[in-house]
Amino acid sequence: MYSILIPSYNEPNLNNLIAEIRKSYSFEIIVVDDGSRLPIEPIHNFPEVTVLRNKKNKGKGYSILKGIKESERRGCKYSIVLDADFQHDPEDILSFTNDPGDSDLILGYRDFKRPMPLSRILSNKITSSIVSFIVKKNIKDSQCGFRMYRNSIFKNMEFNEKGFQFESELLLKMGSLIQINQVPIKTIYNNSISHINGTKDTYKFIKLIIKHIIYGK
Repeated sequence: MYSILIPSYNEPNLNNLIAEIRKSYSFEIIVVDDGSRLPIEPIHNFPEVTVLRNKKNKGKGYSILKGIKESERRGCKYSIVLDADFQHDPEDILSFTNDPGDSDLILGYRDFKRPMPLSRILSNKITSSIVSFIVKKNIKDSQCGFRMYRNSIFKNMEFNEKGFQFESELLLKMGSLIQINQVPIKTIYNNSISHINGTKDTYKFIKLIIKHIIYGK
C-alpha cells in the first residue's frame, strides 16, 4: 500500500538512512539517484531496494514524479517522500501512515524555531503565508519536503517545475482541489550540505507565484 521514495543527489548517508528505515518498516523503498557524481549502486545489505537513475541531474521534482510512477507501477497507493540527508527522521513515517483517511496529500510541518536558521524561519513563514492565501487553506510549512502523496492525484497532471519549486507548484495548482492533512514532524538541522540556493530559489519562488497569479499555472 505504501512506498517510501527517496530522491538522492551525492548523498553519503543514504545507506545509513535505509538501515534506519528498515528497522521499523518493510514498505517498498524507491531511491531515485538524481545524476550523482558517483552513481548509487544497489543498496548494500538491502538488495530489495529499487534504485532508479537519472543520467543527468534533473532536479528534485523530476525525481519525485519518476519515483511516484514506479510506486504506482508496483501497486502502491501512497508515496512517502523524505530527503536522503537525515533531515527527516524515519520515526516520523508512522505519523503519515497512522490514519491517512481520505487524504490526497499529507504534509509534514516543523516548528519554526531554533535550531532552524533565522533566514529559513522567515522565508518559510513568508512562503507558507503566500501559499495559504492563494489556496485558501492554512498551510503550516509549504517548504517541507517530508510528505505523503496519494499516487492517483498525479494522473493527467503536468508540472513546469522540475527542481525544488515543484513542491510549491503542486500546492498552488492542486491545493484548493485536493484533501490536505498536516502532521507535526521533528525539526532537524544536522549540518548536512543543502542543495537549496537561498537567493536563487527565493527568486524562483517569486517567479512561480507571479506566473500562477497571471496565468493560473
